[in-house]
Amino acid sequence: LEHPGIVPVYSLGRYANGRPYYAMRFIKGDSLKDAVRRFHRSQDMTAAEHTFELRKLLRRFIDVCHAIEYAHSRGVLHRDLKPGNVMLGRYGETLVVDWGLAKVAGRRDDTTADEDEPLRVRIGGLTAPTQLGSAIGTPAYMSPEQAAGQHDQLGPASDVYSLGATLYCLLAGKAPFVETDASVLLERVRAGNFEPPCKTNPQIAPPLNSICLMAMAHDPNDRYSSPMQLADDVERWLADEAVMAHSETVSEQVGRWARRHRSWVRVGAVALVMIATITSLAAVMVNRERQVAQRLAVENQRRFTQVRELANTFVFDVHDAISRLKGSTPARQLL
Repeated sequence: LEHPGIVPVYSLGRYANGRPYYAMRFIKGDSLKDAVRRFHRSQDMTAAEHTFELRKLLRRFIDVCHAIEYAHSRGVLHRDLKPGNVMLGRYGETLVVDWGLAKVAGRRDDTTADEDEPLRVRIGGLTAPTQLGSAIGTPAYMSPEQAAGQHDQLGPASDVYSLGATLYCLLAGKAPFVETDASVLLERVRAGNFEPPCKTNPQIAPPLNSICLMAMAHDPNDRYSSPMQLADDVERWLADEAVMAHSETVSEQVGRWARRHRSWVRVGAVALVMIATITSLAAVMVNRERQVAQRLAVENQRRFTQVRELANTFVFDVHDAISRLKGSTPARQLL
């Protein structure tokens, strides 16, 4: 398999005693499993740093999908995809390793004639036959049909499931199935009994949660048709586009529209602030004028009352003075 995302094997053969051997490229770096563990254990990252690191890991995951898509085009199934089987090089390399359980299943139907020919095993006797009814692989990441030992029914959709389980680990920080009892674990895998990743990590974006669940659908026909289709949906989320696996709510559509039209949102926000400011100032001024008018009315009423009291006092004083004069006409008659 000649692909930048697949660790190259330089030679393959047998020793004189019949023991098989192969020589491959030596890889310096960490596994995706280690990178995911560090990401979820980090407690001092800001929200921006967390988003940045998540996007870097998702880019690595897309690289894995591309490598598996190429392998499928050559008629090869990996059958043991998991974070521990993905190596991350120092300079951006993403390599899928540990092809010990890989199976040559035949050329994929949708490949074109100008692509590489289906891979053929040229050294006989190196691949042991798969025993039907027995589960091979890593239980926490294998598909239900693989856990049921139905190896004759495995196809690209089985690797898509394992890619979805790998994405689950990337998002939630743990495998979709965690059991110490192997028989119980296999039973849960066969039944598809696992919690959605958002239950483990509520901060997961709903579209990413939906992408993971679609890749891990119990029925192979309900999964993504290929690793490339899965990668494309993750790419859409990274580009802030609608994804195939998720039905957006109105609020999600509005939020995505706002993020894509930030300049218009800024102009609208400034206009709303100006309108709110002008409205507030107008309300303050009207309220102030109303208070002034109320104070003037109260002051006028007070002055009117004072004048009326003074007038009454004056009239009574004049009446009293007139009534005391001898021979005067009663003031009551004069008034």
